[in-house]
Amino acid sequence: PENAKSGVAVAGTDLGVDYAAGTHISLISPEVNLETLVKNPVLSFSYYLELGDAGAARVNVLDTTETSLEEGSEDNGLFFTKNTDGWTEVSVALPASGQKVLLEFEFVAGGSAAGFFIDDVTVFESQ
Repeated sequence: PENAKSGVAVAGTDLGVDYAAGTHISLISPEVNLETLVKNPVLSFSYYLELGDAGAARVNVLDTTETSLEEGSEDNGLFFTKNTDGWTEVSVALPASGQKVLLEFEFVAGGSAAGFFIDDVTVFESQ
């Protein structure tokens, strides 16, 4: 994308330059405290995805030692394999209420293209 979805900050593979074929990168969030979100924590964010010949992006939920609690999959709505036409918003339930977690935004590339970008990441309790 040419710009962040909102504001001036965005995280991504490389603004303005295509990623290299075979790229495998991840961004791990600061600690997210879900101890107070005991009912239905939800992760919401906007993403932009442009893949080359192959590849995928996913969000993994880790404990604070970076051990996987849940890997992104099509079943939990945290696995992405289709290019977006601009920024796309997604909101999904988190499986880890009542504990502190890390969110890993992971990208694995086949070919070369713009990549995976995230913006406006929030965690809240569903009502």
